[in-house]
Amino acid sequence: MKQGLQPFFEEFYKLMMKASKEPDFSKTYKNRSKYTERIQDVMENIKFKESRLYREYFDIDFSWWKNDSHKKQGSVNIYDWTMVAAVEHENAWSDWTYEVEKLDSINCPLRIVIGYTRNKKRDNEKGIIEEQCQYLKNCADLTKEFGVILLNQNLDYTIMDGPFDMRCYRLLSSKQTYSVERVELPKE
Repeated sequence: MKQGLQPFFEEFYKLMMKASKEPDFSKTYKNRSKYTERIQDVMENIKFKESRLYREYFDIDFSWWKNDSHKKQGSVNIYDWTMVAAVEHENAWSDWTYEVEKLDSINCPLRIVIGYTRNKKRDNEKGIIEEQCQYLKNCADLTKEFGVILLNQNLDYTIMDGPFDMRCYRLLSSKQTYSVERVELPKE
C-alpha cells in the first residue's frame, strides 16, 4: 500500500466493508471488547512497504515500523528503526479527541485517530476537530499527515446511511493555525 492518509483511508474502508459482511458483525459491533479485536484484525491486514505492525508499542494502539538496520557492537544490539505510521482507535464516542492530543506528540509521517460519533446528522464533526486542533503543539510540520476517521457509533445509522457512514478529515497547519479538510473516497 502507498503511504499516506488517502491510501490508508481507502484500505481501511475496504477492509471494514469486508468485515461488515461477516455474519456475526452486527453482534460484534455492539460489544466493545469483541469489536476492538475486529479492529485489530483489520489493522493486521494493512501493510506499509518494508514495515512491520506492532501493537501497543509506546502505548500506541497500532504502529508500523521500518527496520532500517540492526547490528551488534560486541554483545549489544544496535537498532535503527523508523516509525512510518501510528494509529489510535478509541471506542468511546466522547473521548477520541484525547487520542488526537496523544498522537500530536508522536514523530512519524502518518498519524491517524479512528473514533466514533453519535450525531446522526454529523453536522459539527469538522468544528469539533478544529477546536481540538487549538490545543495541538507539535502538528505544525506539513511534511507529516494527521487524519481523523469517524464512524457512526449507532449500528442502525450505519446500515441506513450506507456502510459505516465513514468520514475522514485531514488536519492542516499554517503558522500554528489549524484547519480541517474532508478526505473523500474515490467514486466507484
